[in-house]
Amino acid sequence: MRVFVSSTRVDADWTDQLCAFLSDRGFKPMLDGRDIGSADVWKHRVKTLLSSVEAVVFVLTDDSAEAIECEWEISEAQRQGKRVVAVLPAALQVRPPDFLAERNFILFYSDPVAPESGFYAGQKRLEAALRQKPLNVRVTRPVAPPTPPPRAPPPREPVMIPYDPAYLAPPPRRGFRMPWFRLGLLAAVGGASYYTATNEQFRSGLGTAWTEASAVLLAPAADEDDAPPDGSRVSAHDWTPESPLFAGASGANARNYPLPSATILQELPAAAPLNINGRMEVQGDWWFRVVLEDGRVGFVHEEATASRPTAPSTAGVTLIDPGVAVRAGRAGANVRASPGLRARRLVRVEAGAALTVTGRTQTGGHRWYRVQLGNGQTGWARDDVLVTAEGQPVRI
Repeated sequence: MRVFVSSTRVDADWTDQLCAFLSDRGFKPMLDGRDIGSADVWKHRVKTLLSSVEAVVFVLTDDSAEAIECEWEISEAQRQGKRVVAVLPAALQVRPPDFLAERNFILFYSDPVAPESGFYAGQKRLEAALRQKPLNVRVTRPVAPPTPPPRAPPPREPVMIPYDPAYLAPPPRRGFRMPWFRLGLLAAVGGASYYTATNEQFRSGLGTAWTEASAVLLAPAADEDDAPPDGSRVSAHDWTPESPLFAGASGANARNYPLPSATILQELPAAAPLNINGRMEVQGDWWFRVVLEDGRVGFVHEEATASRPTAPSTAGVTLIDPGVAVRAGRAGANVRASPGLRARRLVRVEAGAALTVTGRTQTGGHRWYRVQLGNGQTGWARDDVLVTAEGQPVRI
């Protein structure tokens, strides 16, 4: 299923994560900024792309809500009768646009007022919204001419039935009859009842089975909304490494399923020992099944492990000592394992989260800063997602 993703370049980092999730679920995302050549006429190319997709996903942020290009894309999609689904990476600080005021938004951030919000619930709601049958396509059918009312049939003459005593007499009553099948069924039920009443061992086993079944049926169900399920139900081969393995220099994410888009159960710090008891191969990559300290089961990618405790690399990095205090921008920030948009995401921090810059490097036309979180975890964040305490761009 082809899906057109409408967003701004400021939200490219979050849009890449959304496209990775759609690809894992079997969709084919089309980006307006990545799939359109520079030599093509923009509006003509967008019309062609919209005519070839089944649905449109609009990344609604403060920037895209005021972007004229996004408004034109959504208006063109509605004109072509495409289903439009709006997703919110973070809370809006501006008024939603008028062309989306009557739509229900899918929240990818946690909102205590909305019961079905958060990144995990947002993925499920987005996939369900894309897979349902389109409801906003209007089909015009020709109106058939009104059918004339049926004519009343001519009155029929009454039919006279001659009097016959045999016709009005009740049918004769039959005598008592008991088919052989009913007799056999009655005998079987009586024998089973007698055996149950006289066999003490059978009655004891039946009582035990009834007690166990009642305990299972009447046990309170676990609240699945409190936390995402762990990977204990995922089938993996039992396996133990020959030598102990540790989390890599950038740490490791323990997920509830062996996929990069699965929910993170716990963020393991660098050089943390891994309790591995199984593994599973997915798309040519190995995922190790690990048991966390709280007893939950998760999966760690093979590239996030090391055979010995290693410290983060500092090659090509300009150290900043003492560290400089910064904050995440209004759209939040992704903290990655290494500089670059293709690097593994360690954690996503909310807007205004406090960070400390300890180093910098230049990669891909952007300056990447090595940041330290409040819990001591370190990673990399791009310069355009960080601001100073006064809200100004960071240039260190």
